[in-house]
Amino acid sequence: MAYANKSPNEYNLNNAISQSFSGTFLQSGNIEDFYSSTSNSLLPKLYSQYTGFITDGNCFLLGSPRIRQLRRAFESANGQSQYNKEETGNYKAGWVPLGKNDTPDCEWKYYTEKELVGYPIWGQLGWYSGGGFVVELGKNISYASSTLTWLQTNQWLDTYTKAVFVEFNVYNANVQLFCLVTFLMETSAIG
Repeated sequence: MAYANKSPNEYNLNNAISQSFSGTFLQSGNIEDFYSSTSNSLLPKLYSQYTGFITDGNCFLLGSPRIRQLRRAFESANGQSQYNKEETGNYKAGWVPLGKNDTPDCEWKYYTEKELVGYPIWGQLGWYSGGGFVVELGKNISYASSTLTWLQTNQWLDTYTKAVFVEFNVYNANVQLFCLVTFLMETSAIG
């Protein structure tokens, strides 16, 4: 026997957030458009003129939004990428392999699902783990914009990118609900 108490506010909050962010980078589907559509569409909606709130003015942004990517593994023995195998190595900026005594830059360090307290997600093209390479966007739009520019300059997203997630949490005090938001952009093996 089970008992559940659902409020219509849960659906309404989910719908309102979906509507607020419709037309963002999700329609893009390719790496080239990700940076410009994220800068021009997503960031202004995440960071409103009222510090701490997203653009709808009702939801308070909790913590820092983050971008997480999963990458195809590169097998150097045969020089080909393996679409179904996930990259879990650590790198220096620009996906340069680490030397013997090097430490990875945080944006190029692989974090496991457990370290991120993540969960797997089923997309249209496949099943994605809750781990990956993570970049925090910070609490204001200027920091987030400069972070995106830096990532683009250093080619953080490239042909080995398999999936990109934008993740953030909001709280709506009007209905006393939290909402964990995850947007997914997938890339296929053929581009």
